[in-house]
Amino acid sequence: MRALQNSFAPKRLPRPCFLLIALAISCGGFAQEPGLLGITYSDIADPEVERLQLDSAVGAIVHLVLPSLQNDVQVDDIIVAADGKPILDSFDLSQITKDLESGQTITVELLRHGERRTTEFTASLSQEDFNTQMRKLAKEGELHAQVFFQENYLLFNQVEPGPPSDDSDSLINYLESLSNSSEPSALFAVGSSHEWGLGTAIDKKEAARWFRRAARLGYPGAMYKVAWGYHDRESPIYQQVYSWASKAADRNNVDAITCLGWCREYGLGVQRDYEKSLEHYLTAARRGYSLAQFNAGQMFRTGVAGEQNLPEALSWFEKAAAGGYADAAFQVGYAYEWAAGTEADFDRAKQMYELAIERGSIAGEWGLGTMELYGHGTAVDYSAAIKRFQVAADAGYSDAYNSLAYMLDNGLGFPRNGTIATILYLKAEKLGNTAATEQLRMRFARTAPPVTPTP
Repeated sequence: MRALQNSFAPKRLPRPCFLLIALAISCGGFAQEPGLLGITYSDIADPEVERLQLDSAVGAIVHLVLPSLQNDVQVDDIIVAADGKPILDSFDLSQITKDLESGQTITVELLRHGERRTTEFTASLSQEDFNTQMRKLAKEGELHAQVFFQENYLLFNQVEPGPPSDDSDSLINYLESLSNSSEPSALFAVGSSHEWGLGTAIDKKEAARWFRRAARLGYPGAMYKVAWGYHDRESPIYQQVYSWASKAADRNNVDAITCLGWCREYGLGVQRDYEKSLEHYLTAARRGYSLAQFNAGQMFRTGVAGEQNLPEALSWFEKAAAGGYADAAFQVGYAYEWAAGTEADFDRAKQMYELAIERGSIAGEWGLGTMELYGHGTAVDYSAAIKRFQVAADAGYSDAYNSLAYMLDNGLGFPRNGTIATILYLKAEKLGNTAATEQLRMRFARTAPPVTPTP
C-alpha cells in the first residue's frame, strides 16, 4: 500500500504583506481572545534599504502604528528578533506572534536609526479595536491601512472573488487608490487583487504586470510571484522559475526557498539534486513553513536524498499538520495506521484522516477506506470502503483506483472481475501511480503468450 506521492509544488494563496499580529482568522481560532500588537509590517524592499541606509534587507519593517498603541515602536523600525528568535522577514515574525493572547508580552529587538534596541510589546488590542482604528485610518487615506483592508478584502466584505456588485459603494475597496502608489507593498497588494479577484475581475496577466513592478523594487513576495508566473505559462520556462526564485530566496522568502527545493527535486531549470533539494526544504521547514515541512517529510519517507528515515518523516508531517497542511494530516494518519515510524494506533489514524478530510484532502477518504477494508480499528466493511474509494477516485486520487482494482481482483465487495480491475489499474497508472504500473507489469507478464525462441 502506497502513501501519498510527493507531487506538491509551492503554490498557495498569498500571505498578506501586511499581517496584523495574531489575527484570529489566520490561526483557526483561540481558546481565549487573541491580543494584537497594533502594528502592520512587511518584508523590506530596495527603496527602504536605501532610504534607511540599512546594511541588508533582513527583518520586518513596521509601516503603521495605531495611535492608541502604548508599546515603544515607531514607523520604519526594523524588527530583527522576537521572543529570542531571529526575524529574517515578515513570515518569521508572524510565526512567533500568531498565538499571542490578550495581555501577553514578548521581548522584541529592533533597529531604529541604525541603533539596535530591545523593548517589550504587549498584545493589548482586541480584534474589534484593531479593525475599528484601521478602518478610520484607511478612510483618512493612510496607505498601509488601505493595503491591510485590500489584502483582506474578501474577509471584511464577506463576498466571493470578482468585480464589485451593484452595492459596491458599501464595500471596502482601495484598489484604485493603491494603484496610484509607488510603494512596493501597495503594488504587491494590487497584483494580489488581480490574481485572486479582490474587488476586481481575476486577471493573471494584469496581476503579473503589478508583481513585476514590485519585484523590480526588490519586494521578495513579488519576486516569488514572478517566478511562479513562469511556471503557470502554457509552456513553462523553468530556468526563469529557478532564477527568480533564487532572487527571492536570497531575501529569505520561504515560498521561494521551498520552490528552489522543488526545482532541485524534479530537475526543473536546474540539475536534479535530491540532497540540495532536502537542504532547501529543511531551511524553510525549520522556520515553520508547513509546505516545506511536508516536502521534507516526504523525502525522509522515500529516502530519495539518502537513507529512509520514517520516524524523522513522521516528525515533519506532525509539524506540517499542526500548521494546517491537509495532506500532512493524512500522512500522519497513514503512519499510525501502518506503523510507519511509530507504533500502530488506529484511533489516532482515524482522527488524522478525518482532520485531513475536514481540511480538504481527499486522501483522507482513501485512508478511512483502507481502515474499513482491512478492519483496522473497526469491523471489516467492504461496502463502506468501496464508497470511500469511489469518492476519492472520482476526485482523481490514484491510490483509490488501485484499491478498487484490488477488491475487484479478489472479489471483495464485488463479484470478481479482472478485466475491470485492469482498466482501473490503467487509470491509476495514467495518473502517475507507480504501484499500478507494477501491478500491470505482473499482470501482463502472466497473461502474455510464450515467446518462441529464434533458431
